Amino acid sequence: MQEWGHECPCGITCKRPCAMAAPVGSWVLGAAAMKKSEHQAAGNPFIILEAGRVQSVPIMGLPSSGIMTCLCEAVAVVFAGEQERDPVRRNLGCQEMEEEEEEAPMDDAPAEEAKQCRTEAFEEEVLPEESLESGGSSSHMENEEAPMDGSFDELPEEGEELLEEAAGDADAADAGDADAGNADTFEELEGGEVLEEVPKWLKNCFEQRREGRLALCLRRKLKDDNDAHLFCAELDRRIEEAAEKAETLKFEDFDISQNAIPTEHLETMFNSISSPSVHIERLRAFGIATFDDTAAILLSGWLQGVTASNVPHEMHLSDCALTAVGFRAIMDALTDNDVFPAADPRNPQRGQLPIYMRVVEGNYIESSALQTAVDNGVAITFTKTG
Repeated sequence: MQEWGHECPCGITCKRPCAMAAPVGSWVLGAAAMKKSEHQAAGNPFIILEAGRVQSVPIMGLPSSGIMTCLCEAVAVVFAGEQERDPVRRNLGCQEMEEEEEEAPMDDAPAEEAKQCRTEAFEEEVLPEESLESGGSSSHMENEEAPMDGSFDELPEEGEELLEEAAGDADAADAGDADAGNADTFEELEGGEVLEEVPKWLKNCFEQRREGRLALCLRRKLKDDNDAHLFCAELDRRIEEAAEKAETLKFEDFDISQNAIPTEHLETMFNSISSPSVHIERLRAFGIATFDDTAAILLSGWLQGVTASNVPHEMHLSDCALTAVGFRAIMDALTDNDVFPAADPRNPQRGQLPIYMRVVEGNYIESSALQTAVDNGVAITFTKTG
């Protein structure tokens, strides 16, 4: 690497810091290019290929100077940041540099050294250790090999504004990267997903009712898959909290109707409410297009596991996608579990009360399947009026 005041190949003895003395991979800003037109905001940045060779990259409509053997008019090393993160290159739309350039003869370095320089600059794209030791953000690092005695000429105002703007954008990007890093660290410490704050609309769906019971008012509230995920996570959290306190999470009304709930989230929900720490008196799940025979089988699994202390008394399943297959699965669950019919929850002295199930309308259940349930004494039919 040549020092200041060397005699350049162009025959001029440099009075200023020359590109030939900058480290490989650094960016410099050409003052000569700035002087070509008064209305141009900045000159071409040059990337140092190796000692004696620089690559001009056109920006802001300025013409490229190609490969140069000397850059006597360079005023300062602008950036020594990593190329793919370089603010000038990123923010001003510089084109990607050609990696396959013809090798220029080097008077002061052997061919092997030239190859090593290009490898460091383009293939590995790593910063010189000297620039990393200078501290600060990668958006504004000065070349430590450059003289610090004030021999640099001051940048024109346009150049200073360019540096300040690019440095500010780079700092913002680095701050974003730092936040992302913190999130990754949090996930690693927790050993799972990042904890999500429960949105206000979801908190409001859990309403307090009589005698410590809750009402889940979730009808038409789940707009997408993420909402369904948040609901399942909050439900599971509340159930676990009740279990830790040896309490029962009681729902007077559990309304998830008229929502587009994916099957996997329906499965998660039924797995959660199958806990002995949950009691749902009335299940409303009508108008759910995804509530098909698969969902009915999941529902039947829940019914098979309930006890006298958490047995449901009403199920509203109209306007779904049930067929005879799903209907029979539900009937089998009611038959296999001896807790049905259960005692009247509000008037136990009145004896047993059959579970009320609204399922015929708006589904695809064959009338023969309904008649079979009646003939077997599992169900009776009635028409609701008024």
